Amino acid sequence: MIRHRVGDLRRRNHRTFVIAWLITSSVGCVRDAVPGDGSAVEFGPGIPEERIAAATAYVDSIRAAHGIPGISVATALGDRVVWQYAVGWSDSTRLERVSPSSLFRIGSVSKLLTAAAAVRLTDRGALDLDQPISAFIPMVPQTNVPITPRMLAGHLGGIRHYADGEYVSQVAYPSVGASLSKFLDDPLVATPGTRYAYSSYGYNLLGFVLEHATGKEFRTVVREEVTSPLGLEGIMPSEAGGLPYEVEYYSRTDSGELEEAPFVDLSDRWPSGGYIASGGDLARFGSMVFGALSESARRTMLTPMETVEGTPTNVGVGWRIGVDSRGRRIAHHGGTAMGSRAFLLAYPELGAAVAVLANLSFAPIGEAEAVRISELLGC
Repeated sequence: MIRHRVGDLRRRNHRTFVIAWLITSSVGCVRDAVPGDGSAVEFGPGIPEERIAAATAYVDSIRAAHGIPGISVATALGDRVVWQYAVGWSDSTRLERVSPSSLFRIGSVSKLLTAAAAVRLTDRGALDLDQPISAFIPMVPQTNVPITPRMLAGHLGGIRHYADGEYVSQVAYPSVGASLSKFLDDPLVATPGTRYAYSSYGYNLLGFVLEHATGKEFRTVVREEVTSPLGLEGIMPSEAGGLPYEVEYYSRTDSGELEEAPFVDLSDRWPSGGYIASGGDLARFGSMVFGALSESARRTMLTPMETVEGTPTNVGVGWRIGVDSRGRRIAHHGGTAMGSRAFLLAYPELGAAVAVLANLSFAPIGEAEAVRISELLGC
């Protein structure tokens, strides 16, 4: 059941805006593209009407083509959300609509929060990315080549990913450390540094390293290093019982019927996939995080890593690095959690970002869709 709070989750004094949601279509910033089923919210002036119409229509087409219950899309520039569109259902049974404040599971986009905390700690000397993690955690696998925080952040640590049956967890873990028992005694999939091997468990281990480096619980580290300094009240760790403004989650049966997604408890993966976010604040994270770092820290985060043999991975500290059709650097990451899909695209040099959130398992939303939205809006 969705539990709504009174007022907007994202109250801030440093910017003013008007929210127009579910009021008459005569108001310019509201566009109900699916009658009785949608709402658009525009923050701030400056985007031409025809671009807004094109972006809105494109999002509607994605939703219609894939039968997605609800989508929230936001574009941010610096610390401002400049355009946001929320359409569809947060709860299709009770006919509760998605709103700009709706919270969605962001899956592996959570890794970017862990990466940002790691780099900020490194920036002020509280963490050495190249120090063996055994210095922090004696019980980690002992190898001839030490595992370092940098390797974990770039998926080069050799830690395995989910095995069959592990993606859906219904077990409540009291801490990040308690969840490590799922994989810590297992053999490595590769010698550290020799092969890119995507690993959510590697990020859980990195989160545990951050706890030992700071002497604080992981969620406190993320709050103090990332979400609080950037004013991101709409990004928070998942709770098994749900939170106010959080959407309901859906998946499809083998025959294509929409159903409520199975219950999951994400306390086993806070550093790698256990956060929820509003579209606006996830976009603001992408548009602000690089500017909150020193030049050297920004370079560390955005420089693609290599294996020990020099094979590029196209992954920096957390972020996947690429270029768009105009040759501009982009950084991005997608996330899938039970009943949800998230994608965050950032233009580090522009201080701009696009976030796309949907409450359907494996909704086909990725880099191409986020880039297209940014292009339609004139980014």
